Amino acid sequence: MTRQVSVRRSLSATPSVRPTPVEPTRAAAVPSNRAAAVPSTRIAPHEPSPRARGACPGRHRRPGGELMLAVALAAALAIAGCAAPLAPTAALPDLPLGTGWTDPSAAAVDSPGAASSSANPVDTNRALADWWRTLGDPALPRLVALALERNADLRQALLRVDEARALQAVADSRDGLAADARASVAAQRQSENGLLPIGRIPGLQRDVVLHDTALQASWEPDLFGRVRAAREAAQAQLALTRAEVDGLKLALSAEVARHLLALRGAQLEAVAHRHVIDDLARALALTEQRIAAGDLAPNDRHGPQAALDAARAGLPGIEARARSAALALGTLTGGLPEQELALLQAAPAPLAWPALPVGRRADLLRRRPDVQAAEARLVASGADLGGALAEQFPRLTIGASGGFQALDLGDLLKPGSMALSLAPMISWRFLDGGRVQAQIRAAQARERSAGVGYEKAVLGALGEAERALSDYRGALATLAAQREATAAAARVATHAAQRATAGDLSRLDSLDAQRRRHEADEAEARAVGAAAQQMALTVKALGGGW
Repeated sequence: MTRQVSVRRSLSATPSVRPTPVEPTRAAAVPSNRAAAVPSTRIAPHEPSPRARGACPGRHRRPGGELMLAVALAAALAIAGCAAPLAPTAALPDLPLGTGWTDPSAAAVDSPGAASSSANPVDTNRALADWWRTLGDPALPRLVALALERNADLRQALLRVDEARALQAVADSRDGLAADARASVAAQRQSENGLLPIGRIPGLQRDVVLHDTALQASWEPDLFGRVRAAREAAQAQLALTRAEVDGLKLALSAEVARHLLALRGAQLEAVAHRHVIDDLARALALTEQRIAAGDLAPNDRHGPQAALDAARAGLPGIEARARSAALALGTLTGGLPEQELALLQAAPAPLAWPALPVGRRADLLRRRPDVQAAEARLVASGADLGGALAEQFPRLTIGASGGFQALDLGDLLKPGSMALSLAPMISWRFLDGGRVQAQIRAAQARERSAGVGYEKAVLGALGEAERALSDYRGALATLAAQREATAAAARVATHAAQRATAGDLSRLDSLDAQRRRHEADEAEARAVGAAAQQMALTVKALGGGW
């Protein structure tokens, strides 16, 4: 695309002149939707105007510097009008998402604490964000708030957001006018025998003091999308850091909830296990009484003693799990490991088991921070590719400066001391040993890699959510079955105690039924802890919970 541009400039000492078109010296092949190559022009040294030379205004043999400057500006405007941005818009891969959850029953279970379905994504997001507030443990909201405020990893991620926001401001500033001011005083002694023979020219001084002030400005029009690509890359990088912060918040809140629920589950398990130990100790005491009475042989004490020793051996491991969870909570909340050990002394509150909203599978991708981060990486790689493509084409920079220069400070602000300049410059890197093309290929590879990364993030999110829902549903089924078993063991123990009171059953058999009941309580405590921890992991997999 070529434009004929006519420029007219009025000067106080020079009549109007019309330049002759300047032929391009080199042209490069560009895509059909891009501008033609920038013509190369040579600006002749400034000469006095025809009137200053005493010549007739219409009879000059070579245009002056003002004329060539106007031609350069006209060419720049023509290029700007024809140029189109090269930065491509990254397109998300078209991935099959399926028709819904693979197990429809995972989103429609009527038992307490089961997953539930919501057709409104807003309701689902709100419920997922507040799920841990409804568990009934007063320590959990406090711990999550501490973690979100003081965790070192999260604070680092927030600082990376601040850095990305500042870099975006830097990228945005490249699209505007850049200006700076300067002032200087330079004392110089010039050589008498140099290029300018000072000693032989009357009126020139060897020692001078030059006072100089100037205001300089420059502007680079975004002819081929280079600046726009940098701006889009900075915006995508900011979106990436924000998604990483969201991912850390999600992971952090889920980990805090998981460790506290593990601690509470271990506490419940330890209570039930101590009851089992007490039952076995009483059974051993009764056995020894019967041995002393001659009802049992001395070897009959070995069985109850072995059972008691085994039960006692299991208690330290349960207590260690609870202590380990408390130490982990201290670190997760940004403090010393021991700062949350007081949780071990508090009695565990009953778990409320809130309904877990699942929503539609397609909405999952809008909530998952890792998918959002993968999308931001893809957008950033597309912008980087646009910047690499723009390096194939010329740059236009328009610079201007104005100021005052004088040997005597008193003359500095006089009209005769004023100096002005306007300097458009076209630069084009067309011989670089193939560096630009190699950078383009590298950017294309990064964009393709980011596309694969997005595909991996989407499929990974769907797979993780499906597995988490399946595991959570299995944990709930296990808990429901164990509760039935616990209730049955409680009925058996109650009936055995009644028979022992009536004399129909021995005290040893009654204690054995009581022990089985407490063992069922312990198994239920383990099931509660496992299901509660799986609930936290499921919320994380669904992309909510902070």
